[in-house]
Amino acid sequence: MNHLEQLRSTAIERGIPAEAADRIGRFLRVAIWVCNANRYGIGSAERHGGVVGQNGGLPRLPAGTEWPYADISGLGRLPLPFIASLDCAKLPRAEGLELPADGSLLFFLAHEHALHASDEQEFARVVHLPAGTATVQVEQAPPHDEDWFESGFLRPPSDLVALVQPEMPGWFDEPENLEFESDVVQLQVGDTAHLEDLRSLFKELWSPVTTGADLYLGGYSMELGIGENAEYGMAEDAIAHDSPNRDRLVEEETVRLMSEWIPLAQFQLEDQVHVGRFLIRHEDLAARRFDLARSLTMFTE
Repeated sequence: MNHLEQLRSTAIERGIPAEAADRIGRFLRVAIWVCNANRYGIGSAERHGGVVGQNGGLPRLPAGTEWPYADISGLGRLPLPFIASLDCAKLPRAEGLELPADGSLLFFLAHEHALHASDEQEFARVVHLPAGTATVQVEQAPPHDEDWFESGFLRPPSDLVALVQPEMPGWFDEPENLEFESDVVQLQVGDTAHLEDLRSLFKELWSPVTTGADLYLGGYSMELGIGENAEYGMAEDAIAHDSPNRDRLVEEETVRLMSEWIPLAQFQLEDQVHVGRFLIRHEDLAARRFDLARSLTMFTE
């Protein structure tokens, strides 16, 4: 039984109409929260299935390949800061998130440059190493100018553990915000008569074991304001500013993009005011086209 089936069957057992459980349940997404092992205390790695990756530090890269970098006109080559690596074989499975069954995923991002670049993708990289790829441990960081990195080039290293965490949109936890959501979302939500019962049931079934994570895989993209997620920004860019009924078109495009794309990885940066967000189309994730992942760095202040 998957998470949606569990929510539906338990809701019906509690007297909640199946129609209400199905209508609200379609908003359920399953994420993988990847956390510093120390977040849970000594022995947590063993209790949570062992170490699944490395946050910060220096990565293992394919033998004979160079560190990912960006070419900056007039300034030369900018090495991209290493964010984290994940062992896909050790990650738990989550419905709707078709990660590779094995191999490794590595994330690189120069967020200060990405945020203001005309082509943000030049400063971001997702690297997939298939199982069996010969790798070597990088012993020292590539040559770089620390002045180019306000937060420093290397992140502190730590082991990572992973947990499966079902998620719902922000309005589910804060129903007073539902009225500020788009008309498209409000129409999808429909009758809210059983919303409080479903909210209580959701928390009973899957109360978070932590207040947060170092990386979020899958689930919903983080919001800067109500409804202002990564997909909203993509929709804003896609709809011409002189389009008739532009607000409605942006709302509709946002909902469409949220079904087409999924957050591959989201993480807060060391300066605590930037968030790295890599999104990827479901079809590209299934085909392992990680070069088509899109970086959408967010500034939170």
